[in-house]
Amino acid sequence: MDHQPRRFDGRREDLNLITGQARFTDDVRFPGEVHAVFVRSIHAHAEILGIDTSAARGMPGVLGVFTAADLAADGVNDCSAFAAASRFSQSAVRYS
Repeated sequence: MDHQPRRFDGRREDLNLITGQARFTDDVRFPGEVHAVFVRSIHAHAEILGIDTSAARGMPGVLGVFTAADLAADGVNDCSAFAAASRFSQSAVRYS
C-alpha cells in the first residue's frame, strides 16, 4: 500500500478569498440603499426618563431617527422582522 501524500488543488474560490478579490453579499450595493441601526439601552433594568436624539439627527447622512414614541405615533408597535429589536419601549427597559 502506497502512502504518498495526496496533492490538494484547493477549491476554485480559494485564490479569490485569500487575495481579497472575492465578492461577498456585503459588497453588493444598490442605488438609494440605506441602513437601519437599532440602539438598545446599556442598562438591563431602567426607567426611561427621556431620549435626546439631537446629536444623531444632526449627523451627516442620517435620514431619520425614530424613538418608540415616534413609531407608536405612526402606528408601528412591533417590528418582528428584527427579532432583537422587536419590542419597543417608551417608559421602561426590561431585559430578561
